[in-house]
Amino acid sequence: MFHLLSTHNLSASLIHSWIQRAAEFKADATSQCAVGKTGVFITDRPSLRTRASFALAFEALGGTFHSFLPGEIGLGQRESTKDIAGVLGSYYDMIIARVYEPTDLVVLSQQSGVPVVNALSKTEHPAQALADIFTMSEYFHNPVTLHLVYVGDASNTAQSLLFLCDQLGWQFTLIGPEQYHFPTHSTTDLVKLTEADVVYTDTWVSMGQESEAQARNAVFAPYYLSTKLFATTKPSAIFMNDMPIRRGIEVDDAVANNPRSIIYRQAENRIYMQMAIIEHLFTQQ
Repeated sequence: MFHLLSTHNLSASLIHSWIQRAAEFKADATSQCAVGKTGVFITDRPSLRTRASFALAFEALGGTFHSFLPGEIGLGQRESTKDIAGVLGSYYDMIIARVYEPTDLVVLSQQSGVPVVNALSKTEHPAQALADIFTMSEYFHNPVTLHLVYVGDASNTAQSLLFLCDQLGWQFTLIGPEQYHFPTHSTTDLVKLTEADVVYTDTWVSMGQESEAQARNAVFAPYYLSTKLFATTKPSAIFMNDMPIRRGIEVDDAVANNPRSIIYRQAENRIYMQMAIIEHLFTQQ
C-alpha cells in the first residue's frame, strides 16, 4: 500500500507524472476514483489551505470528506495513536493527517490499513511542496532546470522542496542565518537572490516554535524580503510563499502584492496536485 509520508521515497518519474496529472485536472479532466469512498482530515493545529484544498480535491474525485478540528481527537493524548488509527481505518478509506510528530504518521500508516497522507509534520510538508513544484513547472512551462532560492530556515517545507528539486535536477539554495542552515545547499549571502528564478519565503516561526519567536525574529531580521531587495532579482523571477504571510515582518506588502507574486495561484494549485496524489493512492493499492 502506498502512503505519502515523505518526499524521500518519490522518484523523478512519479513526480513528473503527478505534475502532468495535476495539469490535466486543472484543465477540467475528471476522475471517479473516490466514488463510494470517504476520506478524513485530522489535525492537531490550525489549518486553512490544507484542510480546504484536500476537501475540494477529494470531493472533486467523487468522494465524501470529513474533518476534525484541533482538540477533537486528541492524538496520543485522549487515546493512543494506535487505537485512533485502527478506528479511523475501519471508518474511512484514506487518512490525511496534519500533525507535529512524524512518528504519529508512521503509526497511522502501520495500524490503519488505509493510505495515509502527510499534510504537514515538523520535518516535512510533502503535499505543499509537490503543489509548489507543479506551480513552478506550470509557470515556467515544464523547465528542464530552474533555481529556487528559499529565504528562511531549514523548515519542513524547505526540506521537502530541497529533495524534490534534487530529484528533478533543479537547483535549490537556502539563504538564512548559518545556525538555521541545511548541511548543504545553504548560504548567508543575499547576493544569491540575483540568480533566482523563484524567490520563496516562509514564516520564521513555525508552529511549535512560538517560545523562540523573539530570538528568531531578531536573527532573521537581516533576511527581511523588502521591495528593494526583491528589486535585485531577475525581471523574470517570481515570488512564492506557502502562507500565511506575516506581511511587514518577513516580507514587504508590496512584494506579496507585486505582479510577479503568484501566491494565490500557488494556493489554488494545491487542489489539483492533491487530486493527483489521491488518485494515485487509490489506484496503486
